[in-house]
Amino acid sequence: MQQFLFNNDKNAADKKALIITKKNNQQVLSKPQQTFNRLIKKIEKLQTELRTTTSELDGKLIFYAKHIYPLNIELAGARKQLLKKLYAIYKNKAIRLFDQRKFLKELIKSQMETYLEEEQQPDDEIKSIFKELFNKSYDAALKEEMDDYLEDIKSNMETMFEEAGFSMNFDDLHNGMTPEEIIERAKKMEEEFYRQTGEKEKALRKKTKKQLEREEKEKQVEAAKAKNVSSIYKQLAKIFHPDLEQDPDLKMQKEELMKQLTIAYENNDLPTLLRLELQWVQKEENAGNTASNEQLSIYNQILKEQVDGLEDEIAGIYEHPHTLPFKNLFRHPGS
Repeated sequence: MQQFLFNNDKNAADKKALIITKKNNQQVLSKPQQTFNRLIKKIEKLQTELRTTTSELDGKLIFYAKHIYPLNIELAGARKQLLKKLYAIYKNKAIRLFDQRKFLKELIKSQMETYLEEEQQPDDEIKSIFKELFNKSYDAALKEEMDDYLEDIKSNMETMFEEAGFSMNFDDLHNGMTPEEIIERAKKMEEEFYRQTGEKEKALRKKTKKQLEREEKEKQVEAAKAKNVSSIYKQLAKIFHPDLEQDPDLKMQKEELMKQLTIAYENNDLPTLLRLELQWVQKEENAGNTASNEQLSIYNQILKEQVDGLEDEIAGIYEHPHTLPFKNLFRHPGS
């Protein structure tokens, strides 16, 4: 689940966002401050969209489970009975003309294929009918289908890597994998392909001065992130330490804050540390602009990563396995 920088509980939607405002002697906000505010608003919007989309999807799941799924079960049962009755007619040879028997057999095979798309565990009687119709056991046919599916994926991935001059080990693709596991592994291979391709292209290209400066800045941001985990923790530990508080109510609040702070520090969780820091600054000084532009640039980098994460989560919400049964019934607005 996405961990939001300034919203860390189920009532987050009701809380006021941390927005930087101008001081009395400040004419305009600096560019990092403007970026900070813009990213905060975008995160709020994405959080709302994620909650709304998730809520809508939950409603669709409930509707499907209550109204559609029982009908699908009923339909599968009716199709199963139809198969058995058609097969009984076919077996007792009441229909003797060759063309008619051939047509009936093809009809039963078609109904069988449709039924097996809905029912993954047919009973022994259906399996017996399947064997006579297709001249192979159901289990053998299922294994053959999975083998072909796996070979197609291997072939496509091998071709893609070979054409790019890379090699990839496909030994971990095996017949015991579920279709979902195979798809997930194929996605990881594809990601690895594009990663290696990008690295190869970078190595072949001479980097410009601007590219080198950008890479150096990225290194500085990463170094600053690592440094700030420790510095923010030490700074807030002095403020939140409950032993230094005389007021009983504030002491209890600080005990809880100190627990959150310690857990965040142990997990190297910079977003939570930033949230705690900025929330405290806003509470004590009623301003979010006490941070320097350099510090805000680091915050903004983290906020951008959070925006990307939220966008990915929203884009992938309809790809979740639990939506597969009704994916074609309820289309994602962006699809």
